[in-house]
Amino acid sequence: MRLCRVADPDRYLMPRSGIYYYWRRIPSPVARLDFRSRSGLVRISLKTDDLCMARRKRDVLEAADNDYWSALLVEEGGEGEAALRQHRAAVRRAEALGFAYRTSAEIASGPFEDLVRRVLAILPEATPPAVEAAVLGREDRPEASWDDALEVYKTEIVWSELAKKSPGQLKRWETTQRRAIANLMQVIGDKPVTETTREDGRAFYKNMLDRVAPKDPSQKPVSASTGNKQLCAVRRLYSAYFEHLGGDHGRSNPFSGFGFSESKLRTRDSFTCDWIRDRILAPGALAGMNDELRAITLAQVETGCRPGELCNIAPEDIHLDGDVPYIHIRARTTPGDKRQLKTKQSDREIPLVGVSLEAIRRHPRGFPRYKDKESTYSAAANKYFAKNGLKPSRAHTVYSFRHSFDDRLLESGVDLEVRAVLMGHKIERPRYGKKGSLAFRERILSRMAFDFDPAIV
Repeated sequence: MRLCRVADPDRYLMPRSGIYYYWRRIPSPVARLDFRSRSGLVRISLKTDDLCMARRKRDVLEAADNDYWSALLVEEGGEGEAALRQHRAAVRRAEALGFAYRTSAEIASGPFEDLVRRVLAILPEATPPAVEAAVLGREDRPEASWDDALEVYKTEIVWSELAKKSPGQLKRWETTQRRAIANLMQVIGDKPVTETTREDGRAFYKNMLDRVAPKDPSQKPVSASTGNKQLCAVRRLYSAYFEHLGGDHGRSNPFSGFGFSESKLRTRDSFTCDWIRDRILAPGALAGMNDELRAITLAQVETGCRPGELCNIAPEDIHLDGDVPYIHIRARTTPGDKRQLKTKQSDREIPLVGVSLEAIRRHPRGFPRYKDKESTYSAAANKYFAKNGLKPSRAHTVYSFRHSFDDRLLESGVDLEVRAVLMGHKIERPRYGKKGSLAFRERILSRMAFDFDPAIV
């Protein structure tokens, strides 16, 4: 049931003898199910004469009742969802009266002063049973599965951030989360998130350790980065989930403190200038690629863009008609065409010069074949490079163009902060100015651009 919230800022507030009350009629669809009041009204003293404070407490109780009434109407078979909603409602009711939610067992084993405060808060005869249950912790925490927790995490906790992602980005994000949970379940079994212990966290870490540094020399190790991503995914989900439920602020995270050093990670090598000039830009070297695959590859040479930034560039971000042709790498929020950047510093304008300018001129509308499919592009391009002898080593990939671009900027004597702007890197101090006009940046890039035969494009 979707409950409408009216615009009145003082809805459900009733002053009596200078004290505000939460006064709300129970909706008729649930009146027969809600046994808190024979009169059909919910009446709770907010114990304050301050209107602003009363509004804040009202908001919490209003949300709790909405959850509770929705839970009452959950169809048969939805017991798990009903339990979760009722637990949230209890948390909110407790918080409205100034208490963090604790189960009755936790209250009994906690400070005696806390128990006394809770009992005194519910002494008035008019205190509804639902509020008593919330303050005294009678609503057990639902035994949600890890998949249940992920659904709450995805649809409620981080939804505003996920809404910025393209469908492809969202799919890759969810794949990472579900893979981590699946691997965890293989280690600890199908255990509810509420029952996951420190021993479970240690077992998962040891399992990942065996994969990062396998004892069997014939077993191919996974990277430390992959291991950290798995641990980080379940650690963040666990903390965010219980923080969202409320009342578990003291709960320790069973995955905290576990991780792997990435200081010795293998990095992608950069292509040397001679290799780019003599091998990759040689006539016929990229002739076997389709037009878009080849253009994205060549566009990286003089821009240093990440492959995904070029695969997903929109027509409106390609500017070819001005005095300085350039592309604008930016996030997009248009419905149906969303795109999240890797970092906020990635938003930048890059002048087009040399072979990259020619490649973009051939595709002024972008690259629809690889839009939101940067993994497809990278797989195809890397396969082509390997098959045609365009990789100096196994460590090289098409991403190596970005490393080469940074090296070339350095060797050309370009200022560190200008390099950071062109690369989309963070500047470790307050940023002043734009670090040069487009024309200034164009002059820098033109000086180091490779000569090329236009036929290769």
